[in-house]
Amino acid sequence: GRRPPQRAEPELTAKLCDFGAAAICEAALDHEIGGRQLPVSGATGGTPAFFAPEMCSPGTYDGIKADVWALGVTLYNMLYGRVPFEEATTMLTMEAIKEGQVPWPASPELSAECKSLLSSLLAKEPTERPSVEEVLLHPWLAEHGSFGARIVVRPAQRAH
Repeated sequence: GRRPPQRAEPELTAKLCDFGAAAICEAALDHEIGGRQLPVSGATGGTPAFFAPEMCSPGTYDGIKADVWALGVTLYNMLYGRVPFEEATTMLTMEAIKEGQVPWPASPELSAECKSLLSSLLAKEPTERPSVEEVLLHPWLAEHGSFGARIVVRPAQRAH
């Protein structure tokens, strides 16, 4: 499967980008767009290993809660060097995401606070996942996060 592109950054700065598919962070924090139901379709974009369980079945899903899951997959990948679910084919990966249990490797050993955050992000049921605000207030991020950092949101540019 495809891995997210990696590039060395000075000072271990985490940088996230989106290609026009996400909403502005402030709106999510103000709950203006939370709960927006998006259709699951064959045209769903993204890397299957980062799909939330509800994206692997027909119906609709909450885009914010799916993004919280993808954040969990990203954090898991940063900590363990692999994604929690990745099989030989897209269909097998999606089945594993829907039906499988998140594997918890013995190494590296995570602190209770870190595992608490990661477990909440990777909750199978979207209603059991934290809101974006709850993620930012989690004790592990309060201790290890750096939220003096800027969130830069640039409008999507369309190629003509």
